[in-house]
Amino acid sequence: MDGPIFTFYKELIRLCKEMPIISEGSYLPAMEDSQEVYAFERHLDGQKLLVLNHFYGSEVEVAIPKDYQAGRVLLSNYENVELAEKIILKPYQTLAILA
Repeated sequence: MDGPIFTFYKELIRLCKEMPIISEGSYLPAMEDSQEVYAFERHLDGQKLLVLNHFYGSEVEVAIPKDYQAGRVLLSNYENVELAEKIILKPYQTLAILA
């Protein structure tokens, strides 16, 4: 039953249990002008989390807010994500960045 999707969800469940910001943080919509990316932030006790979900089969360029450019990638369904001022989200990519 192990596979990339199963492994991704195991990691997501582990993070939800270990990091209260994921389930308890306040929710703020982000990048509302984007038609291709559903994005939101969670804030809790001085921590900030940005989640980007790209639901299309093409790549899309996304501007990363300054607070997150030097952040830590908590979760991605693609390997080797490099944070910068702008990044390219791959098809169907999900990315969570902790500031």
